[in-house]
Amino acid sequence: MEMTTPVLTTPNGSMSFVLPKENEVGPPNPEDMENIKLEKREAQVVAIKAFPGLVTMAEVERQKAALIKILNEAPGVKIFNEEKLTVLQYNSPITLPWRRRNEVALIVELEGGDAGDAEGVQNQWYSRTVALSWYDAGIRL
Repeated sequence: MEMTTPVLTTPNGSMSFVLPKENEVGPPNPEDMENIKLEKREAQVVAIKAFPGLVTMAEVERQKAALIKILNEAPGVKIFNEEKLTVLQYNSPITLPWRRRNEVALIVELEGGDAGDAEGVQNQWYSRTVALSWYDAGIRL
């Protein structure tokens, strides 16, 4: 299987890869089973902020702060846990910095409805000028 995107990282250093849908039933066996685990995650509603450039801790913190500020001002949105930040990186490490696409993501709950309810998400958020992120049911701000 070829390399997948995005690569998901967390501040504690863990790294995850998203498998293509065609590998859902029979994912490939990793060569290093001692250090790799396969898990299926439930769908989540996440708020995402895209940014270009290199992913440094300082830049991630700056983007996280900007995303939290936006979400705290958004009606009907509650951040599930500010510490559960995920960073998504879409490019090869040799991609020029200004051509890189990255995102920070936080799990959110929509007040007044089920966070997994796609119709509720649509009613509250799709009327805004947004684009859907590849990641889960995320909303790019």
